[in-house]
Amino acid sequence: MSDGVMVKLDKWDLKDGNDTLAFMESMVTSTEIDKVLIICERGYQAKADKRTGGVGTETELITPKIYGNVGQEKFIPVVSERDEEGKPFLPTFCSSRMYVDLSSEYEKGYERLLRTLHQAPMHRKPALGSVPSFLFEQEVSHYESSNLIKLLNSAIENNPKRVRGITSSFIDTFLGELKQLEITSIDNLLDEKVKEKIDESLPLRNVYINFINSLCESDEIDSDWIVELFESLYPLAHNQKSNSYYESQFDQFKFFITELFIYTCAILIKHNQYKVLSEVFNSEFHTKNFTHDNLKIRFEGYRFYIESLERLNERLGYRKFSYTGEILSQRADNSLISKEEFLNTDLLLHYISKILRPDERYFWFPTTYMYRSTYAHFKLLSKLKSKRHAEKIKCIFNADTIEELKLSISSYSVAQPIRIQNDHFNQAPHIASIIKPDEIATML
Repeated sequence: MSDGVMVKLDKWDLKDGNDTLAFMESMVTSTEIDKVLIICERGYQAKADKRTGGVGTETELITPKIYGNVGQEKFIPVVSERDEEGKPFLPTFCSSRMYVDLSSEYEKGYERLLRTLHQAPMHRKPALGSVPSFLFEQEVSHYESSNLIKLLNSAIENNPKRVRGITSSFIDTFLGELKQLEITSIDNLLDEKVKEKIDESLPLRNVYINFINSLCESDEIDSDWIVELFESLYPLAHNQKSNSYYESQFDQFKFFITELFIYTCAILIKHNQYKVLSEVFNSEFHTKNFTHDNLKIRFEGYRFYIESLERLNERLGYRKFSYTGEILSQRADNSLISKEEFLNTDLLLHYISKILRPDERYFWFPTTYMYRSTYAHFKLLSKLKSKRHAEKIKCIFNADTIEELKLSISSYSVAQPIRIQNDHFNQAPHIASIIKPDEIATML
């Protein structure tokens, strides 16, 4: 009573001449009674189980209610005594119910009882939140290609003869999974759909990076496989059907292919696979698009202009010099290749393009140049001062000797600064700002 609980007790409320059975029944049936405390000790348990005396009558009244329609929380066993083994004296009819323990740590048990009676639980259920939206997003499946990485690593270690078959299977599997990125319905928000598909492509990109990294680590990589893969990827960037289409409808593939080529070269550099890289730079890719079944391109053909992203940049007022470059830079967070390595590789592709094919109208434009720090370290090129390093990488510049390497790098020439049309503050660095030809091979 002193703690704000109105108590009805026979010693206080049962008067001479009252019907004891009716009094006990009222404890169970009355709507004015919120809770019934069942004080459990040795004597009460014995009488309740044997159905003797008033306790037995009480038990017969309570038992059907406990298992019937009355709310289960109305009857609260309160344990005041335990046996020699520490077990509570709970009558059979309520032995499976949660109880309040006053037989030990009385204050703690009493607080719990008060909280129950006043409906003020110590552990409150939090408010129901909203369902996370990502649960209903359709994530691009990459199970099969991911599984091929496991098979590849196992074959490399245990059965190298299987590697070639697995690499061939990877191309088919990877291309099949990429079809999930297709845009089939066209509306005024095509540019936003392209961006969404680019975002969805990230898991597949990472699967590819892990796969080619395993090939390079084990020295199982060869340029023929890379060329075959990119020959197969190229048609995705263009319409292959006779129905009407928008060129921007395939921009997500154009972005993905460009990004994948940069990562391919970055991984080759990371593992010193310069001969393979040189072969890729000098390869002729035999592929196709909707108008040409026998299209021959160089690696520069895998650097695409992503029109829909630049349109989105303008429409939503992002004010980026290149939204494509922005996204490429943001996504350059793979654990195997640092952002600096990725950006440097994009720039290297530009240098190689201009050096190997100086007279070509179309060259590799370094879309991410403005995201490189002015003072960023370009390890691959700055180390050309070392003769040992220069000897190792001269092949990627189509040089057989150190002198030819110097001539190749000297031949890099641009008529005007390499920059985005509306970028008046930044420009791609000239190769001479990183390594001067007369500095090459001047050290061991």
